[in-house]
Amino acid sequence: PALPDLADALGVSRGVIGLVQGAVPLPGIFLAIYIGYLADRRGRRFVGVASLVIFGLAGVAGFFARSMWAMILVRALQGVGVSGVLSLGIMIIGDMFPAGRERRRALGINSAGLTVTGMVAPIAGGALASSDPFLPFLIDGLALPIALWAYLRLPGPGPRPPPDRPLRHVAATFSELRRRDKLTDFLGLLPFGALAMIVVFGVGFTATPLLLEAEFGVGVSARGFYQAAASVGSTTSALLTARLAERFGLDRLSEGTPAALFDELHKFPRWKELLKGFFDTFSDQIRIIVTGSSRMDAYRRGGDSLMGRYFLYRMHPFSVAETVHRDLPDPSRVVREPR
Repeated sequence: PALPDLADALGVSRGVIGLVQGAVPLPGIFLAIYIGYLADRRGRRFVGVASLVIFGLAGVAGFFARSMWAMILVRALQGVGVSGVLSLGIMIIGDMFPAGRERRRALGINSAGLTVTGMVAPIAGGALASSDPFLPFLIDGLALPIALWAYLRLPGPGPRPPPDRPLRHVAATFSELRRRDKLTDFLGLLPFGALAMIVVFGVGFTATPLLLEAEFGVGVSARGFYQAAASVGSTTSALLTARLAERFGLDRLSEGTPAALFDELHKFPRWKELLKGFFDTFSDQIRIIVTGSSRMDAYRRGGDSLMGRYFLYRMHPFSVAETVHRDLPDPSRVVREPR
C-alpha cells in the first residue's frame, strides 16, 4: 500500500516504482530449481535458516535504502530468501508428515497461514507507512527471531547423498513425468502459473495501490485495508472448508465414502473458491454433488477455474411424453421404448 508514497520519497515515477515489487519474484526464476538440491546436500535447517536470515536482513536494509537502485538491490536479495522459504516449507511438510490426512492438514495450515499473513500484512504496512513510507520494511526483521527458532527446532543434516550435478534432479523429474505421460499436463500448467504471478504481483501488489491513490485519492492506511480485503474471501473459504470437513466427519474412519450435496451453491459469493479448496483437499474421501440453476453454466466461466475437477450434467425439463406417461419404465431397462 505504500508504493505511491515510496515513489515520492525516492523521487521516481509511478511506473518505475513497480520494480520494487517486481524485483522480489525475479530471483526465484533462477534459484527455485537449486533449492531442493541445496536442501538435500546441506540439510533443510541450513537452507531454511539461511533463507530467513537473508530475507530479514534485506528487509531491514530496505528501511535504510534511499535510492531506487539500492531499493531494487535489497528487494532482489529478499527474493532470494523468499524462494528458499516458500520452496522449503513444502519440503519440510513432506518430510515431517506422512502422506494422507496428517499431511493434508499440515498443508492446509500452511496455506491458511499464508492467507492470513496476506490479510494482516497490508493493514500493518499501511498503518506504519502513514508515518514513514520506509517503516514497513522493519516488519521483515521478524524473520530473524523465526530463523533462530528454526535453527533450534529443525533437525540437523542427515547423511549426505553422494555428489551429483545440481540439475540432474530436474532431468530425473522430467523423465518421470514423461514416463507417467504427465509431461504435457505439467508444461501446460506453466503459463497459468506465470499468469497467476503476473496477476498477484502486477495487479494485486503494484497496480492496486497506485490506482487507489491516483483515481480515488485513498490514503495509505485505507489502501492497506483495501488490499487486505482481497484475502478475506480466501480466509473465509479456508475456514468453511475446515468446518465442512468436520461436519462430514472426514477426520474419522468410515465404512463407506460419504456424499455431500450442495444445492444452489452459486448463491454463495465465493462458491468456486470454496468448492475448489474443498475438492482439492478431500476429493479422495468424499463424493461431491453440486446442483443449481442453469446460470451456474455461465457463472463457472469466471473466477477460479474448476477445470478437471467436475463432470457437467444438464438435466432438461420434463418432456410432453414424460408428462403423459407417468408410469415407471421396466427397472431392467434404462430407456423406455418409443410409442
